[in-house]
Amino acid sequence: MCIRDRYCGHNEGTFLIDGSQTKKISSLTGGWYTEPLPGSNGKKFLQGHYTGLAVFQLENGQLAFSHRVNGYSFPVKKWVMMNDYLWVTGPNLGITRLLLNKDADKVTQQKIYDNSYGLPDSKNPDLYMFNHTLMVWNGENHYAYDSTRDLFAVSYTHLYNLVIGRQLF
Repeated sequence: MCIRDRYCGHNEGTFLIDGSQTKKISSLTGGWYTEPLPGSNGKKFLQGHYTGLAVFQLENGQLAFSHRVNGYSFPVKKWVMMNDYLWVTGPNLGITRLLLNKDADKVTQQKIYDNSYGLPDSKNPDLYMFNHTLMVWNGENHYAYDSTRDLFAVSYTHLYNLVIGRQLF
């Protein structure tokens, strides 16, 4: 069983699911997206919630709340790590790039990506990685991040690979 299958982020906190029993392990409201923190060898998990980010640590085979990440208190519905940067999205916020310190307890840099960086105004975009490229889906188009230019652009190649490429292979 995957460690993530045993936990539930909820409006009232994050819970351990054990058969028909639940145990609250965090009171931070609105746990949305929880994944292993890159570089932690699966021992730390980063969770986006209604008021920012939190880190959980694996202790004796179970997740335990470790700490909040200071310096970013907006909702985080989804996050993606790429080249040491944490990219986050939340309702009504668009896309923000964060840099965490080495202990993952503080945001040391943040940059908002909006239409001046090639993204349309979007209140609830989705983030994902595709072929080592950061992608944004706004409900109409897929946008690929070009790190050399620090811009997003509509990606017809990625869309083609997502839709047509799957049918060919």
